Amino acid sequence: MKTYQLFLVFFIFIQISFGQSETENALLYKVIKNEQSAYLYGTIHIACDAKLSDRIKNALSKSDELILELDLDDPTLPMKMMQQMMLPEQKDASDFLSDKDYQLLKNYVNNNVKSIPNFAMVKNMKPVMLSSTISSSLLSCTNKTGYDQLLFQFAQQKNIEVSGLETLAEQMKVFDQMPTKKVYQEIVNFIKNKQQKNRKLIQQMMKYYNQKNLKGLKKLLDNSESVFTDYMDIALDERNKKWIPKIKQYLADKKAFIAFGAYHLVGEQGIVKLLRNEGYQVKPVN
Repeated sequence: MKTYQLFLVFFIFIQISFGQSETENALLYKVIKNEQSAYLYGTIHIACDAKLSDRIKNALSKSDELILELDLDDPTLPMKMMQQMMLPEQKDASDFLSDKDYQLLKNYVNNNVKSIPNFAMVKNMKPVMLSSTISSSLLSCTNKTGYDQLLFQFAQQKNIEVSGLETLAEQMKVFDQMPTKKVYQEIVNFIKNKQQKNRKLIQQMMKYYNQKNLKGLKKLLDNSESVFTDYMDIALDERNKKWIPKIKQYLADKKAFIAFGAYHLVGEQGIVKLLRNEGYQVKPVN
């Protein structure tokens, strides 16, 4: 019987996830075709005490450009994010929850999510974004950093150009298709259940990621269920297909280091398989 684990699913679904078929246990791949070569790297967007390995730094140092899901070098990104993460038409959580459940959510955020000074600041935040913030609070560490941010910082130090595979509006369009009321209700159901179990599952997920154990991660996802899993094809497969022409262009023009959530690497519609179907050699770097 599957367990109800919203935050594990959200953490994997948004941040790393992984595919339905057998996969190589690797996060870094080298792509080769004729004289062209580039690197693919599967990230996790928030982690405890994250560090770039020497192998990753070496691969990025050899690259002409770093391509992330979003262009973190865009100075307008923070403002765009503030606009995109809020509910439309001045709505807030109270429009989608009963008074009792709204108060439960408010109290939980105020008492347990240290990154949010007061629930009033996030009551009109889209629930998928609020879920991400709350799930991050389950990590038992003070130094929470995403690999995307570390890659971006390293690229800046090395004067490596940075760009993105998609715009923030394109990315948020995926999650805007998820029913707001259902996502809020899943957050409330999570709060009503034991968060300690979810905390342990997230810690296990982090362990598997650090071990590059994609099969272990898949097992965690298989034992979870959520509204998010109903949108896998939109959030992953369709985005992967849209990215392939852009990735091919990067591969043709320069030596690129392309990094995105690790789920996008694998599966029958994953970036690795799609590039192999296009005639590229995609080899795991272990």
